[in-house]
Amino acid sequence: KYSLHGGYKFVLEQGPYKKSYGKSKEKSITPAFMYKMQDKFDQLDLGLYFHYEPLVIGFWYRGLPVKRYKPGYGNYDAVAVLLGFKQEKFSFGYSYDLTISRLGPTNTAGSHEISLSYVINYYGNDLKKKPKMRRRDMVIPCPKF
Repeated sequence: KYSLHGGYKFVLEQGPYKKSYGKSKEKSITPAFMYKMQDKFDQLDLGLYFHYEPLVIGFWYRGLPVKRYKPGYGNYDAVAVLLGFKQEKFSFGYSYDLTISRLGPTNTAGSHEISLSYVINYYGNDLKKKPKMRRRDMVIPCPKF
C-alpha cells in the first residue's frame, strides 16, 4: 500500500492586533489531498478548509470520478463536510460523510464523526514563558481536523 498526502495553507488575512482579544484572528484557505494505492485499486481524496479563527469549515471528496474499474462501477465513494472549533489547547470537530457510491444513502445513512483533542505540552506563541524542553517533552504536530 502506498499513500501520498499534502496541502498548503494560504493566509488571506492575519487581522490587526487587538489587546482586548489578546491576538489577531487568522483567516485562511487550505487545499489538501491524499492519494492511496493498493494493488490495482487507487483513490484520490480532495479537500478544502476555510479557517476563520476559532472556526473551521471543510469539505472533502473521496474517489477518482474519471476512472472505472469495470462498466457501471465508478471510482467515487463519498463527500464529507466538517465543522470545527479550535482554541490554543482544545479542539472540537464534527464531520458527516455522505456515501455517493452504489452503496448509496439508502443502504448506508452515511457516518458521523466527532473528535475532541487537548494538547498537554503546549506553550502557545509566547517564547518567554516556554521552558527549555527535552526531546521527549516536545509536541509532535499533526493534522488538526
